[in-house]
Amino acid sequence: MGAGGGAGDLLIRMNTVCIECGRLIPVGTGGHCREHSARAYRRSTEWKRTSEQLRAGAVCSACGASSGLEVHHVRQLAGDVGAGRVGPLRVLCGPCHDEAHGKRRRSSGP
Repeated sequence: MGAGGGAGDLLIRMNTVCIECGRLIPVGTGGHCREHSARAYRRSTEWKRTSEQLRAGAVCSACGASSGLEVHHVRQLAGDVGAGRVGPLRVLCGPCHDEAHGKRRRSSGP
């Protein structure tokens, strides 16, 4: 115990498990680890509505394409997502979105 010897000197951290994968997580994190919290938000009605609104009438901010648009999180989703804490965002076409993540799409040609 500390100098005062009071009950406030002892900190007990409560944990629970992620409902998706069973990883140990702090109580009060919504039941999901960082990875599954972001995944759950991407499946939510709130995210689908935000994504639709951003893509409506937009063009790719990298190349100007107007089809196959996706919403890119400039910073990776992690931890406490939702409730408007998703930005910054960019609208990108599929190939530019893959490039932003360091991926390359296979060409559909021969």
